[in-house]
Amino acid sequence: MPPAMAAMRTRIPRAVALLRALHHARPSHPHWYLAMLGADPLARGRGVSSALFGPRLAECDATATAAHLETGNASNVLLYERYGFTLTTVLSTAGPSVRVMDRAPAGTRVRS
Repeated sequence: MPPAMAAMRTRIPRAVALLRALHHARPSHPHWYLAMLGADPLARGRGVSSALFGPRLAECDATATAAHLETGNASNVLLYERYGFTLTTVLSTAGPSVRVMDRAPAGTRVRS
């Protein structure tokens, strides 16, 4: 068996377990799922995260809709907390930990 096939055989079950855990960690109520947000490290401190988050979070607040995201980078938690996100759980499924965060619209509380 080619090495790549052997590696996938052991990793696919772990990937499926993580995807299942992420699915179960998502809120059951309506929410925006903020996926794949990122900026070049050289752009840090230049307002890129505000430009990415600002309009979407303003819309969440205006429509009273929660927001949800996941991050594999522990240092992102503080950044997301500045935008009102709360760490709800940390998933560890035999690989890197994934931090799950939710944000209630302004003036409300996060529901699960």
